Amino acid sequence: MKKFKANLLLTTLTLFALCQLAAVRSNGQAGKCLVISDIHFNPFYTSDGSYAIDTQLRDELALSPVEYWQSILDAYFKKGGAKPLDGLKRGYDSNYPLLVSAIDAMAKQVSRPRFIIIAGDFLWHQYYGHTNDTVAFALPGQQRALKDSTIKFIAYLFKSKFPGTAFIPALGNNDTGGDDYSKQGQDFLHHFALAWNLAKLNVDTAKYDRTGYFVAETSKASDPKIVVLNSSLISNKKRDAYQKDARQMFDWLDNVLSQPDNKNVWVISHIPPGADLYPDYNAKLLNKITTSPNVKYYIAGHTHFNDFRVIYDEKAAKVYPLIIRIVPSIGSNHDNSPSFEVAEIGKDYTLTKETNYVLNSETAMTDPASAQWLAGYSINTVGLSAITAQAMYDFMQHKNPNNCQPYYRFHSLDDQNRDSYLKKVSDFNNNILRIGQ
Repeated sequence: MKKFKANLLLTTLTLFALCQLAAVRSNGQAGKCLVISDIHFNPFYTSDGSYAIDTQLRDELALSPVEYWQSILDAYFKKGGAKPLDGLKRGYDSNYPLLVSAIDAMAKQVSRPRFIIIAGDFLWHQYYGHTNDTVAFALPGQQRALKDSTIKFIAYLFKSKFPGTAFIPALGNNDTGGDDYSKQGQDFLHHFALAWNLAKLNVDTAKYDRTGYFVAETSKASDPKIVVLNSSLISNKKRDAYQKDARQMFDWLDNVLSQPDNKNVWVISHIPPGADLYPDYNAKLLNKITTSPNVKYYIAGHTHFNDFRVIYDEKAAKVYPLIIRIVPSIGSNHDNSPSFEVAEIGKDYTLTKETNYVLNSETAMTDPASAQWLAGYSINTVGLSAITAQAMYDFMQHKNPNNCQPYYRFHSLDDQNRDSYLKKVSDFNNNILRIGQ
């Protein structure tokens, strides 16, 4: 009888576990990942909505271990009874309440993502101290130390909400100890790798500390290999500065894509092909990702807007199946709506569905307590026949952004087109990357 009861209990527990697993799968958790870009966090903004630099707060954070930053910032933004997201403005980098709100919203939508991709630009835009209208840092090296600590603090906030999750972070052009688009130094890269636990992704951290690019492998065999580039090395802004580094990265990419066990690869770079890359390097990158059948998907950020690009071979008159997806930003300094993306992965290592979650910024500015992250205009709402490169190309052949409101709304995640550049073009030429001409 005891044995029967024991077996019954075991069977009941097993069925319960299977039901729980089925529930997780039915909720899509096992097939969902989070895709984020352009956080642009400035931890020492004033709390009064003017987005000036609070030098007292800056100095306190600079002197404090990162473990104390959360309590310092919580106390600072609660002074005077401030509500969540008080002082939010378009046109500025992210402050602390915006970053916390975004991470909380992500966890609400996907509590256990397969992995989280962050496509670069963690740090603030301004290189304070270079111009007369900015506030210089107090001591030599203060800004440099604050950059390391800010990266570590962002990682701490994410890891607190998503314990055990694999994070795949790319470097953006602002993620450097020096000037914008500068090559990162070994010390900066070392601290960045430690903050995001890159060693747990089987990354050769000693090599990463010299280069800033890597291959990420999660613990799940069903996940793609994720190849993360350091796009600052091939940017148009520093095209003559890093020729040797660029050549070495392309040689490395050749080797990675030719490995027999790398059959399903996603490529991540902060700067997307076709934007702010040196033309010769842009052409070389397009050649490498189109000649490898192993590259299934490409993710980038940088523009701060929602977009996609496809590759068309003029000579062969064909569309490559590879999609280049440009995800929008958390920071709203381009006057854009803050957003992150939940992506669902199919068995073929491509996406079956995407949902952008967007902060209703106008509400946040007038009534911060009522601000919410809502499902917004995603690639599924543009009117494509399918989420494929061919469907995107066909869409761009028959639509014009000047009279295509679904695309405008998708692009800005808003009823209003907020991209000043988009207003100047009359077709989708920038979305079609042409090769073989």
